[in-house]
Amino acid sequence: MEDPMENTRPETKQETWVRVTNQRIAKAVERLRLMHALGNKNNYAYTQEQAIAVVDILRKEVLAVETALLGEKEQAMMPQISLDESANDADT
Repeated sequence: MEDPMENTRPETKQETWVRVTNQRIAKAVERLRLMHALGNKNNYAYTQEQAIAVVDILRKEVLAVETALLGEKEQAMMPQISLDESANDADT
């Protein structure tokens, strides 16, 4: 009987990227959901400043991922959405 591992070809770089990316996305989403649970004020106490600091750290890390994957030029072309309600009111 043949060993099935013997006939398998090496994984391409693209296949490795897809496999590793899917694993890391799943882990990142799981961890972000755990972070979401920190917003439960019945279980935790924190200040607005602490919450802002956490969100700022997470945003900087997402920005670093965007830069690593897209490069700064492509990242600059992405639409920018303001969370400031006064800025959104000016558009209407």
